Amino acid sequence: PLDAARLAKVKRALRYEFLMGLETVQSVAFALLEPVVYTGTLEAVEDYYRTLDALTPEDVQTAARTFLVDRSRTVLTLLPKAE
Repeated sequence: PLDAARLAKVKRALRYEFLMGLETVQSVAFALLEPVVYTGTLEAVEDYYRTLDALTPEDVQTAARTFLVDRSRTVLTLLPKAE
């Protein structure tokens, strides 16, 4: 299972990264563009971070077991360009 302290550190880093990206008027506009367009309100940003804060290591483990499975895996093989 995911270490709770590690999860807390990731949550803080995501919040900090978002806040540090709000340095200019343009960066604020771009950061808030999608939440406002899709929901019509800035509350979506707070909802996102409330949801993120509520995540537990068990939630992450459940999501991994659900989505990181062989049946939904895509394998891509890159080959050199043929001349």
